Amino acid sequence: AVTYFEAERTADPTTKTYAVTFTMPAPKPGLILPGMSATLQGKIPLDIKDDSKAFYLPVNAVFSGPGSERFVWVQDPKTARVTRREVTVGSMADGNIQVLTGLAVGDIVATSGVYHLRDGMKVRPLVFQARRATE
Repeated sequence: AVTYFEAERTADPTTKTYAVTFTMPAPKPGLILPGMSATLQGKIPLDIKDDSKAFYLPVNAVFSGPGSERFVWVQDPKTARVTRREVTVGSMADGNIQVLTGLAVGDIVATSGVYHLRDGMKVRPLVFQARRATE
């Protein structure tokens, strides 16, 4: 069994990836040396509690600034313009990221095209209509 040990809180500036460390018992037979890499697959359940003040967004809605800051684009419903807002993020699981601070109930957040948006840009939400299956 593999156990989560720690994760970097800031992304590598070049690859935009996070280093994560896991521990495991020594395999038999086999030789594992420090610095070797591996591919892990698994499911991490989102721990969403009713009393949580955190929000969960698709990972692609949150982007990095030049430092370790994280941002989202929030739309003003009156003007349809977006503003970059700094957020504090927590854990990631199942393609979602936990946003601990920086958002409020009712905020409209851009979830795609975030690297193409600029402060004050006018945007409109994509609205998907469900289609009824034909019998």
